[in-house]
Amino acid sequence: MSSIARALDKFKAQYSSVPVGRRFYEVTDLFQGTRGRTVSGAIGRGAGVYALPLRGGRGMFEKWKLDSEGHFVRGEGGKPIIKAGPKQIVAELLCSPRTRFMGSDELVVGKEDKVQGIERERAEAVFRKLRLDPGKDAYVLFVRGKDQIEGVVKIFRERLEAILSLGSKWRPDVRLRFRDGEDFLETLVGQMAGQVHPLIRSRFVAEILGPMLANDFIREKVVPAIRKTSGKK
Repeated sequence: MSSIARALDKFKAQYSSVPVGRRFYEVTDLFQGTRGRTVSGAIGRGAGVYALPLRGGRGMFEKWKLDSEGHFVRGEGGKPIIKAGPKQIVAELLCSPRTRFMGSDELVVGKEDKVQGIERERAEAVFRKLRLDPGKDAYVLFVRGKDQIEGVVKIFRERLEAILSLGSKWRPDVRLRFRDGEDFLETLVGQMAGQVHPLIRSRFVAEILGPMLANDFIREKVVPAIRKTSGKK
């Protein structure tokens, strides 16, 4: 069994009882004036910040390595190091360009006062507004335009519920579109890769197409395309 399949099954076993919120809530007011550039810039362009509750979901999307004192373990350039494990793999599978999100486990971390410029007190205020218990529950944030948010939350909810139900049998829906003159296999790889986070694209596509790679012709076409999805030559 591959690392992706194991991650999906472990995630399902641990969190299958967590209900994914049926309703999302606007929390833009809590982030007005934040120093988090991504969020503040989006708000300045007219987007909103929305939260989807995950009752009983604390720890689902934990991201960072922490030292014994509860602070980031930092790597090259002083950047916090991301953990490598089942939860992180699932988060990368959920986070496509369309469904990108920030989880409360990513924002309220150890003893850190802010993460990615977002102040801890703002992230904690979301728990209070949604009447969630920080010791048990979690939420995910989406920064989107008002005309986009319903569709984005729908896709995210469907994906997460399917993972919690199916585990390693889960695969994202791929609606393939081709134009005249496009290479079928390269386009297939590119569109599949676009369904997940860049950190896991090459592994994800290689696993889905694994049996096909036994064919020399297909392998010669697909392997370079897979490498392109992660920026590797």
